[in-house]
This record gives sequence, C-alpha cells and structure tokens, in this order.
Amino acid sequence: MPLIKIYGVPKKHWPEANSLKKAIQTRLEENKDEFKISKGATSIFFPKDILEESILDDTFGSEIIIDLQLLGKEGRTPEVVKATADAIVETIRNHDAFKRIPLIECFSTVLPRELFSQSKL
Repeated sequence: MPLIKIYGVPKKHWPEANSLKKAIQTRLEENKDEFKISKGATSIFFPKDILEESILDDTFGSEIIIDLQLLGKEGRTPEVVKATADAIVETIRNHDAFKRIPLIECFSTVLPRELFSQSKL
C-alpha cells in the first residue's frame, strides 16, 4: 500500500488538492501492473504546513515535496519505485494549478514488509 504525503501545497491551491489526489490515483491505477500497485490501495495526504502563514517562509508555494513510502514486494525494483515517483511528479507538474511551481521533488522509501502492521474493523 503506497503512502503519499504531499507537502508545500499553497493555501490558494487547497481547492485543487482533491482533483490532484484523484489525478494521482488514476495515474497509478491505470498503470498498476507497471508500478506494482493494487487498485484502491493508495493513500494520499496533504499535511498542512505550520509555516504557511509565516512571512519568514519565502519558499512556501515555490516547492512541493512528496514523501512516497512503499512496502517491499516482489517485482518492486528500484526502477519500478523510480518510475512511480516520476509518474507522481509528472502528474503534479501537469495539473493546471501546479504548473508554475518551480520545484517538485519526490523522495521514496521502500519499507520491509515485516515492519507493516494492519488493523481493520
């Protein structure tokens, strides 16, 4: 289950966050065999930046940083992880609201399955 946290979305673009979330999910699900991602298994969050209102933060809104965390699984090679990260960055870059953000970066972490716990109702 991929966990995607997208930091640095400016407040003026919060209304577009939902359509961006859907665009990323669609992109990953359309290529689920390439990215080794099950349909409906992606969690995407937009944490609020506490510096957003600060006049001291001159980079806010000029860079978006993505934290991509994946569980290790068969076929999820470094090349597959890189392709997944590239697809996320490209999807954000192509979204109308985010075309002018100068820097979009994605950091990827692959976690061993033995570190994973799950609880369902």
